Amino acid sequence: MFCSLDDLKAALENWAKVWNHDARPFKWTKTADQILDRVCRCCSRISEPDHRGHSIGLGSDREGVA
Repeated sequence: MFCSLDDLKAALENWAKVWNHDARPFKWTKTADQILDRVCRCCSRISEPDHRGHSIGLGSDREGVA
């Protein structure tokens, strides 16, 4: 919990500095077509009338992230 905006900004700047010190390039693990196909399947599912109560189904594996 941050008591002020300045505290939050300082914490974020410190996090970015530490993160960037050991930065690694972003690596895609899926092709754009694979990611778009997954998004389209998800959109089709959630646009159906009986989608209530079902999860979106994108998964917790964070598509495209190494």
